[in-house]
Amino acid sequence: MGKQALENLRSDNYQQREFNGVTVAVSQKNLTLIKERIRDFRRDMNQLLSSETNPDMVYQLNIQFFPLTERIVYEN
Repeated sequence: MGKQALENLRSDNYQQREFNGVTVAVSQKNLTLIKERIRDFRRDMNQLLSSETNPDMVYQLNIQFFPLTERIVYEN
């Protein structure tokens, strides 16, 4: 899907897609909550989109959340 997304960026009309991202700092203690919220969003979107009565296109929805760094340990 990542390869298809890259091809889409190069060839398809920008008005038919939504690409965005954000880089954030998080606490390890919040990882469970963050992942639950992502799963809730995906479930909500799946429920909404599955209720379409007359779909005429197929889209791919991807959500990625992964570490860009090792855990940072602060010393006082």
